[in-house]
Amino acid sequence: MDPALAVHLSGIHDARTLSDSREAGAFFESLVFLHLQILTGLMLPKPRIFHYRTVTGKEVDFVLERGRSLIAVEAKFTQSPRYSDTEGLQDFMEDYPETVAGILVYDGTEVRRLHDRIVAIPWSSLG
Repeated sequence: MDPALAVHLSGIHDARTLSDSREAGAFFESLVFLHLQILTGLMLPKPRIFHYRTVTGKEVDFVLERGRSLIAVEAKFTQSPRYSDTEGLQDFMEDYPETVAGILVYDGTEVRRLHDRIVAIPWSSLG
């Protein structure tokens, strides 16, 4: 799974076309997943990574499970994360109180607090 190869094979060859494409969010989510796989591979005990989706459509891109602790992670291809981008994280954290933190990974440059237990971090800080 290589997001850069997928972008190239999709016929996208420049940053502007990529950012304007309807697939940009999915490519970004794949990039975040790869970084999470590498980071969790370095941790002991190794956390497991899951996707969370309910039958009603509530969704969190990634849930890291390490022992009895959970970390909810959402990937958003935006340079300006908003409070409304955290709705899925908030719902998950309410349903699973063992969640220690929510993280919104975005395409920006600053760490931002979006909620009392949710922080937005630039994707570049994952690697």
